[in-house]
Amino acid sequence: RLAARFQTTLPVPTVRLINADTTFPAADGETILAAALRAGMPFPYSCQAGNCGSCKCVLVEGEVLELEYSDSALSVAERMNGTILACRAQVFGEILIQHLAGKAMDNTACD
Repeated sequence: RLAARFQTTLPVPTVRLINADTTFPAADGETILAAALRAGMPFPYSCQAGNCGSCKCVLVEGEVLELEYSDSALSVAERMNGTILACRAQVFGEILIQHLAGKAMDNTACD
């Protein structure tokens, strides 16, 4: 008699981008920006270190782990309104984000 093997599969972290009406996967603990770029999604960015604010977006649903960032890139008031930096927000589950209006959505780094 063979013992049955059970494999537990945890949900894959995913990011749903409202602006593009699309969803892309993220590795556990990967930043939103890294996952977007890996998936070929257009997403404005520059420093990738939390200093410039080019990758600001609003976390609509879900939770992220925010890494350290510069206060000049994201103010306390912005943070209180749900704004996060995609380059400094790690994904561990399903999230829904909206990129801030007025930013061009392209695959190149901002100057």
